[in-house]
Amino acid sequence: MLNKLKIKLFNFGSRNKILKNLYKKMMWGDRIHINFTPTFVCNFNCPYCIVNQVQYYKKYKKEHGGKEWLNVFDKYFDKPLLISMSSAGEPFLWKGMKEFLLNISNLHYVQLSSNMSWDIDEFIDALKSCRANFTLKGSYHPYGIDIDIFIEKLKRLQNEGLKIMAGIVAYPPKLSEIPEIVERFKREKIPFGVESYINPNSKYTKEQNEIIRKYIKNRPPDIMEFDQNPSLKTCKAGQFYIFLISNGDVYTCAAGFYYVTSPLHKKFRAKKEEFYMGNVFDGTFKVKEKDIICKYPCSEYCDLEHAQVKFSNKVIS
Repeated sequence: MLNKLKIKLFNFGSRNKILKNLYKKMMWGDRIHINFTPTFVCNFNCPYCIVNQVQYYKKYKKEHGGKEWLNVFDKYFDKPLLISMSSAGEPFLWKGMKEFLLNISNLHYVQLSSNMSWDIDEFIDALKSCRANFTLKGSYHPYGIDIDIFIEKLKRLQNEGLKIMAGIVAYPPKLSEIPEIVERFKREKIPFGVESYINPNSKYTKEQNEIIRKYIKNRPPDIMEFDQNPSLKTCKAGQFYIFLISNGDVYTCAAGFYYVTSPLHKKFRAKKEEFYMGNVFDGTFKVKEKDIICKYPCSEYCDLEHAQVKFSNKVIS
């Protein structure tokens, strides 16, 4: 009965901000949030993907097994976790995925974001056996998968009793197709969201901004500030929220990782020590004790949602 209530709240909450926040509180509580990238490998080659453009899968080849990571979580954190796999590679290409799903504690909550290219039959038993609460978000990439196949796979998971949703990146050349795509998922009764395309070298036109504002109500696309003088801000990244990658390196946030490692972000001249927190496998990682004062654009939705960012009126020139 409680699970059915949670699923109903999840479905309604995807369309209502108040219910969405209530759902988060019910499911996540005061958990520490780990934005987790166990692999940078992806079998799609979407033209808008900055992860593939930078070829992180070549730079970060080292990966670890499912139980290895669960041992890391037990070592460093004594609270229930919210573990999101949503920022880079395709998680179902990670060889440790089944082991992870089958052994994770029911104290944790897991969010999986996937391009849905994988074989449902191969993973369905592990997904259904997972003791942790979890949501699977299908990230629809029109350049990599047919929409009918994508929806068919999500519907099967939904029919198996799993919590599912879907979304799309508002890539400028595909903007004209978004209204039709949104309506298709609405007809299929699959919760669906539209996310900003984030690239410091790409900017929406005024007309494009007007189009996507209809679908991105809680996050105006121009909040990224890439072409403005950003405001000074504070956040709790590094305390209750971290960005953790496949080799064990930890950064305060997703945006910080890209500022330090991506040539697309080199104009910001960020220093590694501003965001890097050590490595969980060599024992150098330590949780921060104070809020961060940051001068860089807060560009990633996951950071904005979980790092408790507070913007000031002071502009950095």
